[in-house]
Amino acid sequence: MANDSIKNQCKITIGHLSKISGVDVGTVLYYQRIGLIDKPMTPPTRELKYSYKTAESIKFINHAQKLGFNLKEIKSLMIYWQ
Repeated sequence: MANDSIKNQCKITIGHLSKISGVDVGTVLYYQRIGLIDKPMTPPTRELKYSYKTAESIKFINHAQKLGFNLKEIKSLMIYWQ
């Protein structure tokens, strides 16, 4: 449990997020635009940083798509998953 808490506090770049979640950067940005994942706050360095929990959310989205759910349905499911 402690490792999960530490992992969720660590912040990663969008490039790293896309790599570990198996989608390209454009997909991450699209998921933000349609509200499937939250847009991170912009720090003073202007480099967006994401939590590992966001990567888990994207993996959930990908898995749900493979099961045949569309993005609108997945958005509804995300309420229960989180």
